[in-house]
Amino acid sequence: MAYVTSSISKSTSEKKALLIGNNAYKRENTQLQCCINDATDLCKKLRTIQFQVTVGSDLTHEQMDRMIDDFTIKINPGDLVVFFFSGHGTQWNDQNFLMPVDNDRINERKYLKHGAINAQATLEKIMDRCPLAAIFLLDCCRKYYMRNDAAVRSLNTPSGLSSMQAVVAIAQYRVGSNVDLSQHELIDQDMEIIAKEVVIKKRCIQLWLGSNSITSDGALILADVLKNNHILEKLDLHNNRISDDGVRFLVKTLSDRNIEGLSFDRQIPMFSSTLIELHIKVQRFDDILYLLDGRFNKLCIVYVDVINIACTRTSLPIINNKVGYFTRKQQLLLIY
Repeated sequence: MAYVTSSISKSTSEKKALLIGNNAYKRENTQLQCCINDATDLCKKLRTIQFQVTVGSDLTHEQMDRMIDDFTIKINPGDLVVFFFSGHGTQWNDQNFLMPVDNDRINERKYLKHGAINAQATLEKIMDRCPLAAIFLLDCCRKYYMRNDAAVRSLNTPSGLSSMQAVVAIAQYRVGSNVDLSQHELIDQDMEIIAKEVVIKKRCIQLWLGSNSITSDGALILADVLKNNHILEKLDLHNNRISDDGVRFLVKTLSDRNIEGLSFDRQIPMFSSTLIELHIKVQRFDDILYLLDGRFNKLCIVYVDVINIACTRTSLPIINNKVGYFTRKQQLLLIY
């Protein structure tokens, strides 16, 4: 599993690498053979291209944690960084954990948090140092079970590593920034990470999640964290798989927030006195007429993707033309 992410640019960067290989696992039948050799071979290659390399082998949890902290502190803004781990790895609650050699202390997954190294947290530590780029290489066994997993292996107990696509994409953004995660193959399980890392920790102002595979389940997770959020100003969820019910629940949460921009593939069943920009997709031209009923009294720009321009209703909703919902400063942009 390999990931590359970057933050800022700098012409005079240093090259630094941390390589860890673990073979001598203490738990019975979990010993490995080639991990230290892999780390040693990579070390030789990196040194030929002027990398400053730190190598660790057969490290306990305490040793791994200390070595990662010591290495991270030495990273300067603009450095080129490589992190490599070869050994056992596993997942729990959508988090990846790198196993130290004293794995005999970890009999259940709930002990991973304090007994193993969190891969996502390690990447965040590195990116917080603002390197030019970080190359994150995890060479982990695809099958690793806790001792107490044995009885439930037939129930597809998670093993190996989970995708870090969302974590890697998020790592490059700073607190209070606009976060664009469009077209990142995100799914509902990623929404927990998005909610925690982007909305809560990074306090993003604008969040683009368009063209992913998010369903109503993911929208519910996002809605839950947005209940107490008053920072987010724009949210883009177009071209996902969110049903009408999912949109309805999410916008109900957002209706009393200071949201200035929304983008969905559905009609927006909400009223807002703060919404300035709206992007929606509708089936028929007459589906956009509800926008004219005064529910968005500050709306300035509307982008509408109309699939069928024909008006198909036998009786149209009554609109009071004398109210003047759209002023001269407001625009209605129809895209079909």
